[in-house]
Amino acid sequence: KGEQFKRGYFQKSLVLLARRPLVNLYSKIVQILAPQFFDSGRVAVEVAMHNFGSWEEFVPGKSYQVPLLGQVLSFHVPSVKDKTQPTKQEFPKHALAPKPVILRSIIESGLFSTLEPLLPHLGLVWELVLLN
Repeated sequence: KGEQFKRGYFQKSLVLLARRPLVNLYSKIVQILAPQFFDSGRVAVEVAMHNFGSWEEFVPGKSYQVPLLGQVLSFHVPSVKDKTQPTKQEFPKHALAPKPVILRSIIESGLFSTLEPLLPHLGLVWELVLLN
């Protein structure tokens, strides 16, 4: 906030585009990345991209611990079997990460395959949003 801004405040945004509907995971990534991006600039994004490159491909039904900007994210990628058979998600006891991120989106659903043909037009949609 500040009077020096035309509308009384200055708003910053960071947009993360991804192919998988793992909304909770991506929200956590943005919570970690955005403050560092606004403090350090592109360097934070470059480091995050390097971290992303070290992650293995996500497999439904498997738990992961991955590095991100000096932190460790723990999460479980749900599968259709998880939806029908509730199981306790196991994480290594030696993990120093904060409590695991629980992903509620199911990547095996038909939603992604339904919306995938629209991905090439995402840039146009973004332009329309910006143009109001």
